[in-house]
Amino acid sequence: MSQFNGATYQFASKKDKELFDKEPAKYEPIFGGYCAFGVSKNKLVPVDVEAFQIMDGKLVLQYSKSVRDNFNKDQKGNLTKATQNWPGLVDKNGK
Repeated sequence: MSQFNGATYQFASKKDKELFDKEPAKYEPIFGGYCAFGVSKNKLVPVDVEAFQIMDGKLVLQYSKSVRDNFNKDQKGNLTKATQNWPGLVDKNGK
């Protein structure tokens, strides 16, 4: 396990842990690890770690693979909304 920005990360292998420990920010999910589509709707929603994607070099998590597909119908617009909503959600929820 490793710690970064208040979160605990677990790894499938020693090599994965070593890669993370060298550049943890590279692997940190955006929006505090909450569902990006949920954040675009101004909600904090848990995720399925299998429903991930890499966008512009950043780890994006979603509630489910079908939600990820819906998010991707307007990926740029949804990401813009999520980015705009995130600071308010952090202020409101202390995340």
